[in-house]
Amino acid sequence: MTINLSDNDPRVSYSVGQGVTQTSFTVPFEFFDNDDLNVYVDGTLKTLTTDYTVSGGDGSTGTVTISVTGATGGSTVVITRAIDLDRTTDFPSSGPFNIASLNTELDRLIAITADLKDKVDRSLQLTDYDFEANLKLPERANRLGAVLSFNDITGDAEVKTLGSLGAITLPVAITSGGTAATTAAAARTNLGTTEEAEVLALALT
Repeated sequence: MTINLSDNDPRVSYSVGQGVTQTSFTVPFEFFDNDDLNVYVDGTLKTLTTDYTVSGGDGSTGTVTISVTGATGGSTVVITRAIDLDRTTDFPSSGPFNIASLNTELDRLIAITADLKDKVDRSLQLTDYDFEANLKLPERANRLGAVLSFNDITGDAEVKTLGSLGAITLPVAITSGGTAATTAAAARTNLGTTEEAEVLALALT
């Protein structure tokens, strides 16, 4: 089986409506072993065999079978691929050459590269044209209870305690996520809403 280089995103997400039960989820990307897949339901990692089963694979696409009933507001099922970093075939230095095994090994390498690319694409990183900066996090002891920040001059990643950030000046502008007001009545006026509308919104949630 040849990996589809034009469509090799090792991640798929499904939405399950509130109260709806779905038991079958297609895996549209190629995988090799059942434990190549990670299955998350509403952010919780599920366990192979205990929570779900897998069909297909061996260099092809497949299906995950798991019973999911949508929670309040609906549920999300995410399936990702994470192939172990190992070599499955040792080719002889002489004699017959197993072309099928070579193709499988090359497919696994492409798939592993795609898995790593998926992780990199979802990580904190600089654009190609940005200035060089150090985004390495400080040691654990120095970041406990702190918030991530970026240096005003270098742009390097650093941590600050909440106390060092100073007090927030009120009122906070609407463009900064505030209400531009210091009272509830003024906030409603600035945001163009009413107390009755807020009560109705709360009743509908």
